[in-house]
Amino acid sequence: MDKENNKKQSICKRIIIFTIPLWIFMACFMICLIFGVRTHNKTMDRYEKNYYTIADAVFDVDTFENSMNQYIKTGGKDNLEAVQKDFSVAREAFRNLHTQRFSYSDTVRDEIETMNEVFIYLSNAMEDITDYSRMDIVNGEYSQNISPCISEINVSFSKILAMVSSEYNDAYTGIRGKIVTSEVLLGISGVGIVLWIVVFVLFIRRKIITPIRNVTDWTRLFNEGYAEMADLTFENNDEFKELYDSFNFVKKKLFEANSLIKENEDALLRLRREEEHKQKFVEKLYAEKREKENISVVAKHDGLTGLFNRRTFDIMVDEFMSRRPEGVEGALYLIDMDYFKGVNDTMGHLAGDEALKTLAGVMRIIFPEDYLGRYGGDEFVVFIHGYKSEEQITNLAAELVDKMDRRFEMDGKAVNLSVSVGIALSDGVSEYSELYMRADKALYTSKENGRNRYTLYSDNL
Repeated sequence: MDKENNKKQSICKRIIIFTIPLWIFMACFMICLIFGVRTHNKTMDRYEKNYYTIADAVFDVDTFENSMNQYIKTGGKDNLEAVQKDFSVAREAFRNLHTQRFSYSDTVRDEIETMNEVFIYLSNAMEDITDYSRMDIVNGEYSQNISPCISEINVSFSKILAMVSSEYNDAYTGIRGKIVTSEVLLGISGVGIVLWIVVFVLFIRRKIITPIRNVTDWTRLFNEGYAEMADLTFENNDEFKELYDSFNFVKKKLFEANSLIKENEDALLRLRREEEHKQKFVEKLYAEKREKENISVVAKHDGLTGLFNRRTFDIMVDEFMSRRPEGVEGALYLIDMDYFKGVNDTMGHLAGDEALKTLAGVMRIIFPEDYLGRYGGDEFVVFIHGYKSEEQITNLAAELVDKMDRRFEMDGKAVNLSVSVGIALSDGVSEYSELYMRADKALYTSKENGRNRYTLYSDNL
């Protein structure tokens, strides 16, 4: 490898340098585009503004001349008013042109000044004609004074339009060379950008995509026979060469590790057998532990719903009542499924079991962090250990009643489910038995009032 290849060649730096021509082409492209558009628009805007100002005045003068001819032919008050109106419009248009005369060249401005004198004379003649009523006098005034003025004005307008067009052509010819130059540079810049993109794509493909593909193909063959694989080689001294060297280094180290593994196979086999023996012993211990835990779970939970059984639930609530922290209160919910006997009689005991499981599932959703239990039959209990407000307690009860007010279907049969709920708060209560009696009384009130509802215990019950 020669000295040039031994010198570090950073792909990142080469890409940065490679983008410099692109920025130059793009800057040249934008400058030429902006110059050409602005120069053309500036010239056209000035010409159009000057031309249309003159054209408006020409149109208004022609309109006035037509109105005058109509009045000469037919007479009449209405036609005379039209003549006066059209003349006022023409005079105002010429005044606008006269105000803008300094934006034109000297020759055009002189012609406008000459026309101004004619317009003054025409204005005086129009003031005289409005006093006449005899058409022969009007015709004479028109022939002697007004018609020559209009003809002279039209000739002047023709000269002005010709001069403005000539000046625009001269101005456009003056910048035509600059516009053509900018168009040529614009085309060269566009071709340069396209060629740069083609060269850049080839550069990316040769310097980045191909090395990455080589690494991908090499690693695909990287298996247990990698020791026999040839090292990755790369001709340029850049980041990919460092990557290739890293892969070759890893390959070498893995070969050394593989050799050590083969030399210690017997020792590893013995260790593996000992580990298997220990694992079996540990699995046996865990199996015994799980069996004991399962027995404990079965003893504490209801077999159908998985909720705490009555004995376990009572112990947990008793412990809370006796050891509750100061300022922390609990709430007991007694829950009965309404007309549960009708579910068993109508749909069978399997459907009744599914209905009880449904109630247990809804309780888990609404009371995820609280004590949940089944006392037996269709009687369920919930104990909230610590609540923020009575509103929270009643909202949870309302949600439970709402979610259990549903249509239950099984094997083509259907019944309506609902629950009645009684709630008692531990505030002012020291024994669980008293708390239970209050909740039971509230539950009885819910059933007496039509079921499918909840009742919070109070002294008025």
